[in-house]
Amino acid sequence: MNKGNLSCQEIEFVLERFSRIGEIDLKLLRASLERINQSTNVYILRSFYQSLFFTRSLPIKSERRPGERLKIVFATAIFPSVRHGGGLRLFDLIIDLSKEHDVFLFSIYSNNSDIDSLRALEGAGVRVNITDDTNFTPETLLSLIRNQLGYVEQEQIDVLQLEFPDSLRFLYDERLRWHSKMISYTLMESVSRRCYIDLKNLYAGGYSAKEFDLAFLEFLREGQREAEASKYCDLNIFVTAHDREFNEVFFGANTRSEVVPTWLSSSQIEMIESSVDKNSVLFLASFQHQPNIDGVRWYLKNIHAEVQKTHPDYRLILVGNGPIFEAVKGFEDMEGIEVVGWVDKISPWIAKAKVCISPIVSGAGIRGKVIQYTAFGRPVVSTKLGAEGLEELEKCSNFRVASNVSEFIDGVVSFLSAPDEPGDALVLSRVTQKLFGLSAGKEKILNAYRTGLY
Repeated sequence: MNKGNLSCQEIEFVLERFSRIGEIDLKLLRASLERINQSTNVYILRSFYQSLFFTRSLPIKSERRPGERLKIVFATAIFPSVRHGGGLRLFDLIIDLSKEHDVFLFSIYSNNSDIDSLRALEGAGVRVNITDDTNFTPETLLSLIRNQLGYVEQEQIDVLQLEFPDSLRFLYDERLRWHSKMISYTLMESVSRRCYIDLKNLYAGGYSAKEFDLAFLEFLREGQREAEASKYCDLNIFVTAHDREFNEVFFGANTRSEVVPTWLSSSQIEMIESSVDKNSVLFLASFQHQPNIDGVRWYLKNIHAEVQKTHPDYRLILVGNGPIFEAVKGFEDMEGIEVVGWVDKISPWIAKAKVCISPIVSGAGIRGKVIQYTAFGRPVVSTKLGAEGLEELEKCSNFRVASNVSEFIDGVVSFLSAPDEPGDALVLSRVTQKLFGLSAGKEKILNAYRTGLY
């Protein structure tokens, strides 16, 4: 056995973690682990194993009273932008926090891609330092804390807020740990859980040993990062209880955690009235995110033609940024697909859609698109995975969650056939705005900060 190989006992320890989750044959997992253990990728397995024993220092209690202004530094590789789902959440949060607290933003920003959002942040009093990927480093951030913010060796910020996903590069720098009373990390999705779902889908749908091993290696890479984040940070913020449960069960995290769903953003949703296109089914997404491409392809393979049997004039409308044509590759000859791509305003497209869908079969986290749909009260059909974190909406008659293909088909056909019910739309819209408002999300985050600091 080479020095880096896991022993039989260590492999059994890793398998025990998988047994906590279930859903995949342990014999299959063991065979894949043993192949990886004898390969040149064994270092990835070893690093993952070691991460399960990662330890951390404790947060430093603040000497200031809970009512005083907090000093918060956000570090993110995704610029807080009204043009991107994860960036939009952060944009809203930073703007709102800056009204009562001292907020500083350190972010990657390129090609003046979102000058309006940058100006809005600066106009709100947020101190912003933009950089590129090369300089998005602990050294640069330390220099900014000490020079631009004027902090000397003995001074500390209250919270260093690391944002999904690439800010984890700051996690291991003890100098930043010393300058920060609390380190918090937001998981816009649990990537390790997303990779686990990919493994489960391979297991259910057929696979080669090579395909499974490659997917397993991706899980190990991301699992290492999240295992360390779950133990090193003082606070982990998840967007769904499903993601939090996975991380706590699998990694045995001892860090405090909070579930704060993505909220409805007034920056992007403009409530308008529009006549409904009775033959339209809308999927709104960023096609830079692979699960959205997977979702379209699943829908086209399983649902689209079946809906056409009863509604031959219906159209699937695809709206969003990114490589949208990858989603329809191989389905170009299908009729009834309207590829729109990027639009400046999404509100008109949601308002006029007869049905909105979330055909998600991979990935993790919460689907912000669904909150946008339901804010308008539009009828929604979603897979179970696509509706995670939105369980309260299932009580509304305009919101259907499908457990299988036939239920999804039935949901789309039923909503296309039914007349619009203004009362149902109003109830769904009100419930959405009550459950997914910015103020509730901000207070959850602030309370989590204060609990750790005082």
